[in-house]
Amino acid sequence: TQLEVSPTNPTIIVGGTIELTVTTNASDYTVSNTNTTSVSFDKVTRTITANAVGSATLTFTAKYGEGEEVSKQVVVTVEAAPVEPTYLDVTTTTPLSVVKGDTRVFTIDTNAEDYEVELNNSTLGSYSKETKTLTTLQPGSLTIKFKATKEGSDTVEKSFTLEIADVTLSATVTELELKVGEAKSFDIESNVLTEATAEATDNEKIAIAKNNNRV
Repeated sequence: TQLEVSPTNPTIIVGGTIELTVTTNASDYTVSNTNTTSVSFDKVTRTITANAVGSATLTFTAKYGEGEEVSKQVVVTVEAAPVEPTYLDVTTTTPLSVVKGDTRVFTIDTNAEDYEVELNNSTLGSYSKETKTLTTLQPGSLTIKFKATKEGSDTVEKSFTLEIADVTLSATVTELELKVGEAKSFDIESNVLTEATAEATDNEKIAIAKNNNRV
């Protein structure tokens, strides 16, 4: 009796398949399987399918006529598919030095299904996952941490620390004496990035030109 089977020690990733070559002069052969949970075998297509992590021994047996019965074994090892590492990229607008009431929008790119956000002090700021926006509430040092975990992989973290300052507003002069028709200029300084407003208590007596700080 002639019987050859190859390969004899295949390693397959879960969900994968491999086709065996079976050569025999017998009209038929039998196949036994020690672990049908991990490995299944289709005799028609001679295909092994890896179903779960583990190992199985397939025993092929053939007999030609009145000849001696011959057996060959194939030891199949099934391994887990390699896990894709977690990817997390977080960017935001700059600078990170902000004032109370300012906002920062974050761009988040990850292969995880979702991500988590942690603030070291919730009284200093709040974060909206819907708009991916951080709003500063009080002066202080605020750290925002983004965490993502792809199933089966490690957790990846990205952190940003924002130094939140209180709003400042100052002018080079605090008192002005002007005659009717006279104009004077002064500088205004603030750490607020948005445009400030200027108002007079009596617009009939005082006119303010914001473009050049002239009164």
